[in-house]
Amino acid sequence: MVRKTKEEALETRNHLLDAAEDIFHRAGYARTTLEAVAEAAGLTRGAIYWHFKNKSDLFNAMCDRVRLPMEELAASGEGPDNDDPLGHLRKICIFFLTQAATDVHLRKVSDILFSKCEFVDPADPA
Repeated sequence: MVRKTKEEALETRNHLLDAAEDIFHRAGYARTTLEAVAEAAGLTRGAIYWHFKNKSDLFNAMCDRVRLPMEELAASGEGPDNDDPLGHLRKICIFFLTQAATDVHLRKVSDILFSKCEFVDPADPA
């Protein structure tokens, strides 16, 4: 068995996230299977389980990939030394709107969250 470098592992993880994004976008959360994600990525389910615990963990990582840069920018303006909170809010809004216009990952994940996620009650046997 060949050991991967950290860079190769990160590349595989991002490839899985890209494939998951495509499958979740096409099929929705409930109808997406890890098998479909693995097939779209050209990898095995074992590769998915190496990087993620389950479908929920994969989905959360996909969302984190677009959410974290915005959260970091928002957090950078917190604290007593921020003498221009409105200017910082303006910077966050411009960043978000620019990302929404240019970042395909953000657009897809937003579409998935707003249009492709169905509530499935885990207690419902149907």
